[in-house]
Amino acid sequence: MSAPMLQLQLRYFASLREALGKDREAFATHAATAGGLRQALIARGEPYVTALAHGKAVRMAVNQVMAADGQAREPYLARPPRRNLALLAIGLYTLAEFWQPGGPVSAWLALAAAAAALNLLNDWHVGRPLMQRWSLMLYAVYALMALGYALIGVALLGGAFSPNAGLHMLTTGVIGLNIYLVIGIAGYTHSGLEKAGRPWVPWGAALLVAAALLRASAYGMAPAALMGGAALLWCTAFMMQSVHMLPVFWRPRADGAGGCDGLLPRSPQAQSTLAPEALTTDS
Repeated sequence: MSAPMLQLQLRYFASLREALGKDREAFATHAATAGGLRQALIARGEPYVTALAHGKAVRMAVNQVMAADGQAREPYLARPPRRNLALLAIGLYTLAEFWQPGGPVSAWLALAAAAAALNLLNDWHVGRPLMQRWSLMLYAVYALMALGYALIGVALLGGAFSPNAGLHMLTTGVIGLNIYLVIGIAGYTHSGLEKAGRPWVPWGAALLVAAALLRASAYGMAPAALMGGAALLWCTAFMMQSVHMLPVFWRPRADGAGGCDGLLPRSPQAQSTLAPEALTTDS
């Protein structure tokens, strides 16, 4: 039995209003969940495909960098075939690990997941904007993902070192760096502050990458020293972020907006009441 038709009144946040060219609309759907509604809207084609695509924080950050130099480019978008292939490979590897932990099937699927993650990076090769700090840091997340699964596959096939080296790359590197960057992107954007010009951010990202490399290397030499050094680097990165970001979260938005609105253009009234540095400083 199909779900009943729902008549919805949709209202969009600032970033979607800009992308869709409307702040609200009526929409009839059988979708029973928010995820189903999202897919129903995406099925309508552009501009919903771009505005509602998965990985929004990453996509918005890269597209902002691409637009900064004023040159006309196709927007960055993680293409569904590549994304779906990566999700499939990672999902199959995960299932194989439950079925036969550490077996040859897991090894080959881990290598397939590494190849699929590298394939995802083809969407990122957009020229000079990739060399900007935010794009490059987000690019590193997928590169670490590929390295992590590759280490697991090689370790399971060859037995020269523990597959836990790859697991640490996926947790400390991929998950840790991803959380760190999303806190920075969403934290500044939804606080009404520009995320550009934050020199501490790439330093923290570099510490997290170094921590992941040290943890992986600990399975080959000096485990106690490298694990201790990795823990110190990891804690330093997030302590640095706390020092800079907690004051941002504790005070009202700098641009006078509210809720989860993105970084909005200032109105003439706001421009007269806010100091020029209000939208750029974090403490």
